[in-house]
Amino acid sequence: MRWKIVIFIFLCLTILCTLVHSPTQSGFCSQIIQKDQKNQKKVKPEVFNGAINLTDWDFQRNGSVKLNGEWEFYWNQFLFPKDFKTDRSSNRTGFVNVPGSWNYYQIGEESFAGHGYATYRLKIKLNKDRAYAVKFLIMSTAYRVWVNGELLSVGKVGKSRQEMTPQFAVKTIRFVPEKFETEIVLQISNFFHRSGGPWRSVEIGLFEQVSEQRIRSFSFDIFLIGAILMMGIYYLGLFVLRRKDITTLYFGLLCFVVVVRIFVTSEHVFYFLFPNFNWLIAYKFEYLSFYLTIPLVVLFVNNLYPDEALEKTSIISSIIALVFSLFVLITPPQIFSHTVTTYQVIAMAFLLYIVAVIFRAVLNKQPGAFLVAVGSIIAVATMINDILFAKEIIFSFYMAPLGLLVFIIFHSLNLSMKFSNAFTNIDIIEEKYRSVFENSLDGISQISFSEKTVIANPALLQMLGYSSSEELSVFKKEAWRKVFVDTLVCDQYLNEIKVNNRVAEFEAEFYRKDGSTTWVSIDSKAETDKKNNILIIDSIIHDVSHKKEKEILEAKMLEVQKMEAMGHLAGGIAHDFNNIISAISGNVHLLIMGKEGPLIKKEKQFRNIIDACDRATSLINQILTFSRKNKQESFKAIKLDAIIKEVTRFIRSTIPASIEIEQKINSQSSLVFSNSTQIYQIIMNLCYNAKDAMEKEGGILKVSLQPVELEGMKTTTGFLSKGHYLELIVSDTGEGMSPEVVKNMFDPYYTTKEQGKGTGLGLATVHGIVKSHGGEIEVKSKLGKGTTFRIYFPVTDKEEQTVEYGKEQNAITGQGKLLFVDDEAMIAEAFDELLEAFGFDVDTYILPGQALKEFKENLYDVVLTDFQMPRMDGIEFIRKIRKKDKNVKIIICSGNPSLITNKEYKDFDLYAIIQKPLDYNELTQIIQQAVDSK
Repeated sequence: MRWKIVIFIFLCLTILCTLVHSPTQSGFCSQIIQKDQKNQKKVKPEVFNGAINLTDWDFQRNGSVKLNGEWEFYWNQFLFPKDFKTDRSSNRTGFVNVPGSWNYYQIGEESFAGHGYATYRLKIKLNKDRAYAVKFLIMSTAYRVWVNGELLSVGKVGKSRQEMTPQFAVKTIRFVPEKFETEIVLQISNFFHRSGGPWRSVEIGLFEQVSEQRIRSFSFDIFLIGAILMMGIYYLGLFVLRRKDITTLYFGLLCFVVVVRIFVTSEHVFYFLFPNFNWLIAYKFEYLSFYLTIPLVVLFVNNLYPDEALEKTSIISSIIALVFSLFVLITPPQIFSHTVTTYQVIAMAFLLYIVAVIFRAVLNKQPGAFLVAVGSIIAVATMINDILFAKEIIFSFYMAPLGLLVFIIFHSLNLSMKFSNAFTNIDIIEEKYRSVFENSLDGISQISFSEKTVIANPALLQMLGYSSSEELSVFKKEAWRKVFVDTLVCDQYLNEIKVNNRVAEFEAEFYRKDGSTTWVSIDSKAETDKKNNILIIDSIIHDVSHKKEKEILEAKMLEVQKMEAMGHLAGGIAHDFNNIISAISGNVHLLIMGKEGPLIKKEKQFRNIIDACDRATSLINQILTFSRKNKQESFKAIKLDAIIKEVTRFIRSTIPASIEIEQKINSQSSLVFSNSTQIYQIIMNLCYNAKDAMEKEGGILKVSLQPVELEGMKTTTGFLSKGHYLELIVSDTGEGMSPEVVKNMFDPYYTTKEQGKGTGLGLATVHGIVKSHGGEIEVKSKLGKGTTFRIYFPVTDKEEQTVEYGKEQNAITGQGKLLFVDDEAMIAEAFDELLEAFGFDVDTYILPGQALKEFKENLYDVVLTDFQMPRMDGIEFIRKIRKKDKNVKIIICSGNPSLITNKEYKDFDLYAIIQKPLDYNELTQIIQQAVDSK
């Protein structure tokens, strides 16, 4: 409450100072003089019937006198001082009030027009031998005056528009009366404005009084213009620096418009600086500055208090001001000057609206609203004064600039309070964020590439083994790569930052200060320039070294578990390979030892050999897929029935005969989105666990697969929602498990087996794989009764496209020139004859060096080469081929395609990779496609 009292006192002092030091001693001050009976008992005299007696007036004590009252008036006459040496009363039109417009003078019922010319005359009785001065303010729109014979002209008077030149200026005539009576003869002409005559008072006083008053008025106008102009520059500067706050733009523009208005309406400054300035341009500036003030005030207040404002008022006020301003620009003064009355009414309405908005803000307790309200009241009051003064309803002086100055001061106080609160909030926020920065358990950094500086919090410094941010010079732009252990990873990180301006969960290995390494996960956001050069990177860095070590350890243990499963498979694989070899060997011996006869009778033996080879190929593919370390088989829609049958067939040859295997596999079962490797692992782990449980006394191992529809159920590992599932059941009649074992069986490394007989990762692996498929496991077990595992896989409707091995497909007829290179002579010889039988022209080589000697550009359509060869491997051979011919199609035939990286595939522009053993139909189709694509 105290600060409101201080503001109220300041307001009162401001108004008092304004009125006491106003440019003209009139209005409120004159009323004080009239009412102060102790200091002044005389009332200032007025002009009556063209004369005034000032011989008893003490100018030194009581100040200057406005020559207001009835002056002699001579319409449409230019009379000179010499003309009044004879009696001119017969020519006199009458007496009119000065100040005032002759538009309001009537002869009978007829009023004078605004355009015309006239002579005014006044007789003044003064004491002799004193230096006096008469000050003439604005006359519409040119005048010529004689005071005691001294001539003064402003503009050029004339009897028509063509003869006269309009001008506004404040002029002073100094004179020393030699007689008691002094005569003022004033000629005025107007053919430009709608109103003619002396608009303002003519004032007389002692010369030193008028001069001092003029200097004071000039100084005050300069102060007013300078103060508001500096405010305008300040607020526009704020807007340029912070464009989000458009309020400062509107307020800065308002200040400039107010400066223009003060400048062109000032009694002294404008015409002192520009004495010959074009009257029409200055007059239009006066109107435009008034018309533009209102929309700027509305825009300012609406943006200052948007919750209290009416949204459309900004648009309405701007459109109205634009229309009126255009009218001023395209029409002459005698037309556009008529618009001022209408606009003053509109301005009053908007001013009332502004007051209402501000008072609503005060009631809503908006910050600083009280200050703005006080300043607004003063500004609105002075604007109302100006409107009434312009309409000659009151005779004071223009106060709007003063009111706007007070409003600006109060708004500045409001803005200062906002800035103070903002800085206080910034300090609080800075302290909070500093606390977060200093106490965060994660590393936080800001790297400035432009300034080559880095800021790191204690957690990051500790993570990397540094003692201060200054030590982290390796983070500077020129040494950024030194942080990353792998520079290729650094390039990948920076490229992702440049493309997306951010990186999330980017894992990398960092060097510590002592040369050791640590794994981190980086979340970064970058600021870039217009050329996409990185300026600043803000990062949160998580230490994931423990997590990475755990992942590496788990991966190694999973490989151990996989090798354990491979050990289980070894017997079954050996059994199958022996069968395959036996089948091939037996059929070949039949062919060798068979009797002569038609070749068609030997087709059965050939077909058996091909089928055995296809089966061996399939078995090799499964072994490679299962044993692959880094390149996991991708997920796709597959059927589980064939996989389950094949695994149980392998298992059959590796488990005791005392264990019987029963299968119930639905061959029409649904598809599951998975991969064969993981399904192999699940079935083998469960089956071998069942085998271990029944190894002593034997039993029955049951494996079944069937589709089921569930309404939702709780399982041992979680909850299954309603839907269609594929149910895999593996059960045994072994010794069963206790509740304690069931509770812990999915924990990694948990095992009940003797040391050296298991890793404890089997069921943990099963649990992880099933969960990754979105499935669940239900386990039922009783000691002495056995165990049942039910695994539920969500089904998918996606169709799977597979190739059936061993099925003969339609052969094609080929054409094209081929180069075939393979270090195995039997393969080279067989496929040389085979490809030529299909129509290809083939050159076959066993040594890649020999093939290179004979190779010429554009000689071959397709090159087929083995990948693993002695003396010169496939990569070196392909590199040399590419140097000789960049366009030839290259196909690799390899027993292990996984050895070929994606980078090599792209770098050498390989057409295809085919796995051995080579299927002739697939091979010929791919070769012909390569030939056709050239």
